[in-house]
Amino acid sequence: MRIPMNKQRKVEIKKSVLSFVMHCKKAGVNIGLPVPVKAMAKALPKCRVIPYSVHCKRYQLTRKQMIEYTQTDDACSDYDVSTERTLIYYNDIDANKTKSNRYRWNIAHEIGHLWLKHHIKYKETRLFRSTISDVLYNQLEDEADTFAAYLLVPHAAVAILSKGQLIYQKWLSQNCRISNPAAHQRITYYRQWYNANGLQKSHKLKDSYDLQIARLFSHYFTCKICKSKNASKYGWEYCPVCGEREFLYDEGENAMIYSSLNVNELGKPYSCPICKNEETNIAGDFCQICGARLANHCVAQADLPSPGSVSCCEDAAHLPDNARYCPYCGGETFFFARGILPEWRNSPENLDEDDIDELPF
Repeated sequence: MRIPMNKQRKVEIKKSVLSFVMHCKKAGVNIGLPVPVKAMAKALPKCRVIPYSVHCKRYQLTRKQMIEYTQTDDACSDYDVSTERTLIYYNDIDANKTKSNRYRWNIAHEIGHLWLKHHIKYKETRLFRSTISDVLYNQLEDEADTFAAYLLVPHAAVAILSKGQLIYQKWLSQNCRISNPAAHQRITYYRQWYNANGLQKSHKLKDSYDLQIARLFSHYFTCKICKSKNASKYGWEYCPVCGEREFLYDEGENAMIYSSLNVNELGKPYSCPICKNEETNIAGDFCQICGARLANHCVAQADLPSPGSVSCCEDAAHLPDNARYCPYCGGETFFFARGILPEWRNSPENLDEDDIDELPF
C-alpha cells in the first residue's frame, strides 16, 4: 500500500535538498550539471562510497554473493550508530546500471535516506522491507526518490543550462545524466514548472527556492532591470545596483559591470567619502576624523554610527563598493544614501534603454 506524499512534505524535502547542496558547496564540491553525485555523497559526514566491484574484489565475492549481502541489485547504505559512519554501496557491475546512468539515481536515492535521517529516525542500520512495515518502507522510498529527483534535476539549474529554451527528454537525459525512464518522467514535471513560471516569455525566476538553487548552480546572475553582472551569492534577494528582486541567470554574457569606488585590501576607499581623509588603511570601520563608516553598509534600518551596531544581516556590514542597495533586504546603502554613488541610470556605464536586451539567454 502506498500513501501519496502530501504537498508540505515535498516542500520539506526541497528544503533538505537545498541545505544539502549548500553543505556540499561549502565542503568544496564543484556544483553544476550534471550533478557530481559521487563527490556529493563523499561530502556527507563520515561517509564512504563503495562500488560493488571494489567490494567484490576485496572480499573475493561473486556478483550473486554481493547482491545477497546488500539484498539489492541497485544500491544500499549502512549506518553505524556507534561511530555515526555510513557506507553507500552501489552496483557498478551490471552494464545496464552504468551505461544507463541508473547508478547515479541509486546513489542520489541513498543520499536522500541519509540526509533525511531515515536511519536515525527509525533506528535502522539498513532499511529493509522485512524490518519495517510495508507502508513505512514505501513512504521512505518515495521520500528518497523525491530527494533524488530534486537533486539530479533542479529545475532552475536546468533553465540556466538550457538558456531558458524549451527542452526535450533526450536533452534532459544527456545533460543531467539520468536514465531515459527517469528523463521521461522528469521532463513532464520540468515543463509543468517551466509553464507555471512563464519562462517562455520572461525568463525570470521568482520563487525563493528557485533563486537559491540558481545561485548555488550559477557563477553569476544578470539583473533584469540594470543588466548588472553580479557574483552569485547565497542569501542575496536583491540586485545590489538597482534593487530589483527578479534575477535572470547566465554566465555574465552581455552583462554590465558597474564601476565602483577605488578601495584598498580591507574594502575601504583610499579616502573617506565624507571628509576626504586619506588615512583609511586602519583596523577600525570608522573614519577617525569625521566618524563616518568607511566600508559600504546597509542603512535601511538606520544609519548606524557606532561600532557594534546591528544591520539587517551579519554580512551587510561590508557590502560591495558599487552597491546602491543592500542585496539582503533591498534597503539603500551608505554610499548611495550619501550620494557617493550615483543612481544607476546616471552611471556612465549604463546602457541606453534601446540597447537593453529583454532576454539574457
